[in-house]
Amino acid sequence: MSKWLDLENLLIQYRDINIQIFNLLDLYSREIAILITKINESSYEESNEFFNELFHLQDDLATVFYKYDFKMPEKLYDFMYDFDRQDEVSKKFWYDKIKKGEYVYDK
Repeated sequence: MSKWLDLENLLIQYRDINIQIFNLLDLYSREIAILITKINESSYEESNEFFNELFHLQDDLATVFYKYDFKMPEKLYDFMYDFDRQDEVSKKFWYDKIKKGEYVYDK
């Protein structure tokens, strides 16, 4: 095979896989928006399970970014950075911000 055919095949694979990755990242974004809405509609005690789900998504995104050096959309990067701390103090901080409307995550 020629170099061009090899390169072209790899580029086609890269494009197709990139589309799949961004589609999956879009699903993450939608799930984050839903969880933020649920937190906003919940008491602090009820929000615990939603925060746990958010923290799990944050862990996944951190792996995507740091381990695989994948440049994700800025909105997801900002979420990953903002929710890096996963302790009770941080949870209370974000709960208050969400309830006051100071943290809005629009898909």
